[in-house]
Amino acid sequence: MKRLLIIILGVGWAFCYVQSAPDWLKHRPKAENATYYYRITIGEGTTYNLAYSDAFAKAILESSWKLGVQVTTTDDLETIKNNIQENISIGTVESNIPINKVCEYLEQQSTTKFRVYCLWQIGLPQKAVHFEDFYNCE
Repeated sequence: MKRLLIIILGVGWAFCYVQSAPDWLKHRPKAENATYYYRITIGEGTTYNLAYSDAFAKAILESSWKLGVQVTTTDDLETIKNNIQENISIGTVESNIPINKVCEYLEQQSTTKFRVYCLWQIGLPQKAVHFEDFYNCE
């Protein structure tokens, strides 16, 4: 009986989450041209900035692995996150991967736990990247 109740509550919570989540999180969009692709990353932290830098670092690291491109500092997630956190306020985070954040969805799970979902456009190597405008963040 307890298992059934837990399953029903879990399904109900998942249904509510899917209903409130933006469409791009449920169905990742397709790129409008062949110079980039979309990636969704999830960052977590005790503040919004820490959660965002976690999501940004994951986008850089995961994309570098997929594209076979080395990031400019190292391939260590913590080093990338520290670099981003130091430079995030002045906007000088450097990567040799063209990257453009188009949407984000923030969940504040408690006063000390944030989760941010980010939708990125990631440029492909050896191409002149042409990111398209994306306005469907709802």
